[in-house]
Amino acid sequence: MSIYTIIHFSLMGIAALLLLAAIFTARKKNDPAWLNKHRIRAVSGVIAGIAGALVMFFHKEAASYPHFKSLHAIAGLVTVLLILITPTMGMILVRGKETLRPVHRLFGRITFLIVVITALFGVLRLLQLMKIIQ
Repeated sequence: MSIYTIIHFSLMGIAALLLLAAIFTARKKNDPAWLNKHRIRAVSGVIAGIAGALVMFFHKEAASYPHFKSLHAIAGLVTVLLILITPTMGMILVRGKETLRPVHRLFGRITFLIVVITALFGVLRLLQLMKIIQ
């Protein structure tokens, strides 16, 4: 397993944990600082997710490996789009567009679910590449 794969895996794992923490933080609205904590955790998760995706993108580019040829890679692209769209909706929501609240909440949950599904595809892909499964 290459160092790039390990870095990618680590950053994506951190991103998933931070996004999950952001979801749980949003549920604790009795804490007056919940919104700030939610925002910090969500943005940190987005940064870790984008960094993890970029590590693999540039590794594939440098090694002349094909992009978006596996289910994991395609799901990863969808994941990156969702982790950009969801906080953007959150920023618009904070600026007064309250009608986005249910959509932002739904997208947050869907985004986390897609992160988990993409991670599972990644594990399966890694097992294929290691010739453990076909």
